[in-house]
Amino acid sequence: MESFTKLLDLTQKARHFDIVLSRISSDQNKATEALVKVLKKSRDSSLRAAQSIASSLKGTALDKVRINVSDSTVQKRFDKSEEKLTERIQEALPAVKKGSIKRKQLQELRQDGRKLRYLLELSASPEKSERLAVLRTWQEVLAAIHDNDACIELLQDGKKTPQVSGLVKELTAERSQNFEKFKSIVEEKGLPAGLKQEPISLAA
Repeated sequence: MESFTKLLDLTQKARHFDIVLSRISSDQNKATEALVKVLKKSRDSSLRAAQSIASSLKGTALDKVRINVSDSTVQKRFDKSEEKLTERIQEALPAVKKGSIKRKQLQELRQDGRKLRYLLELSASPEKSERLAVLRTWQEVLAAIHDNDACIELLQDGKKTPQVSGLVKELTAERSQNFEKFKSIVEEKGLPAGLKQEPISLAA
């Protein structure tokens, strides 16, 4: 599992390098060329590391894992997970509405929302559709905020140049707009109350 997590982190980091590279002005000058060269080198390094891990994982048997969905214990665990995730999300929403939520808390909210969405998608109940619709909307905006944060951090870790400072300023402004969008969605809809979990279905 640690290798899969590392693989995910590396591929995501490479994607963030791509995002930053796509935002760089096409004006050709020495400063731009140097910055692009450094970013591409770091991106390629992340991709090579990811490819190395991916090669080592070939032949794993995760696709052979099966869960006995008829087991009541499994159902209870899903119900408990849904309740726990919902509680954590609800606890974080007041800070979102106040605009005081920290970056780490927002990242945890994004992860909890994604996990809850996956759980609800396994439910056979049409009554879950309202919660799913809200969570999917959240994920789109929270993913954009996460990309903004990751790209800002990536740039701030590198060499400081006027162009880098300009990109950070641009991404910071975009991040603020995305957060205000998410805040408005939360204030308007919140997260619909949880309903009794219907039997899950993990059939292929």
